[in-house]
Amino acid sequence: MSKADATLIELLEQFGVGEIVPTSVLGGLSSEGLRRGWTIALDRALRHPRQVSTMQWVCQELRRLVGEPASDQLRALGAEVEAALRLSWIDTVIRVPEANHPTCDLRVGELNVEVYCPQQHVQERLVTEATLLEAIKNAVGPVKVATAVSYPTTGSGRVLADDGSVVRAPGANPLDFPSNKVIDRLLSDKKRRATQFSSGEANVLWLDLKMGLGLTAVDCAPLRSVVAKETCFVGMCGVWHAFYGQSGAPFFGERTALEYRARPDVYLQQREGWFRQEPRASCAILSVLDGTVRMDNPWAEVPLTQAQSEKLARLSEWRPEYSYFDPNLRTLEVRVEADLERNAWLAGLQAPADEIGAET
Repeated sequence: MSKADATLIELLEQFGVGEIVPTSVLGGLSSEGLRRGWTIALDRALRHPRQVSTMQWVCQELRRLVGEPASDQLRALGAEVEAALRLSWIDTVIRVPEANHPTCDLRVGELNVEVYCPQQHVQERLVTEATLLEAIKNAVGPVKVATAVSYPTTGSGRVLADDGSVVRAPGANPLDFPSNKVIDRLLSDKKRRATQFSSGEANVLWLDLKMGLGLTAVDCAPLRSVVAKETCFVGMCGVWHAFYGQSGAPFFGERTALEYRARPDVYLQQREGWFRQEPRASCAILSVLDGTVRMDNPWAEVPLTQAQSEKLARLSEWRPEYSYFDPNLRTLEVRVEADLERNAWLAGLQAPADEIGAET
């Protein structure tokens, strides 16, 4: 057992958690980022046990997260528990009781907080498991090793047939337009309606992108690049565009090389950015493997106050260099539109506008 694992176990014990089942959500944390994140969340909550009733709920649900086999439902519960733990560092956290109408999950000081944890593509998970099982079955030798390529966020268009074989769904082409599929995965139609948000109040979406999707802070940037094999490749994940993007704006495909003037791998954004359509959302906090990223809504009907903005700046592991915020409410919209113009200009460098293909 590593020192980090021992620290996590010790912190869980302080919440009254006993034996950790290896197949549970917290027993099967697959990355150093997940283990570190939970360690920090538990540690910060222990330093500021502001709300006894909320901490009682946390202890109860932690026992489920260590004692029951992991599922999408429990991973979503884990995201809500971790959000409550982290937010308790900056203010009192109260769980909002269920009502006969939609409500947010948490009340943090004067903020309404709704927690959402998008999960991996279900069919892609089944296809990957079937591919691995088939490879193991056909492997030879005393040591059987199997590998499979998976696209857990976008899906690959492959499905399981009735006989258990892997086939491609007719007309499915998610890998041709991955950023649009990321947007669909991050903000489902139900979540886009934001029925849990109250008008006239500051509303925050806590979006956990690590428990289900395993994304990092750089995935939240509007544009990113990597140097490999003596070439700089650019690409877009789609996370930033899910909030700020515009329908019809260009997306770079992954590993687009700007130095070559060949026809680019460019396609168009389908959905309008959520912030442009939902003024009740004041901001979103994206919980990722290597910290938290904040995105404020420049078109919010109730923007964050200076005091609220300062509180959110105290969140543990906040990554301001990847965040989009403006405590003075002056420059954020300009920055967003400038980034969209930059991306469109880069796309236009490579081919005339009439050559950019739209999604069909």
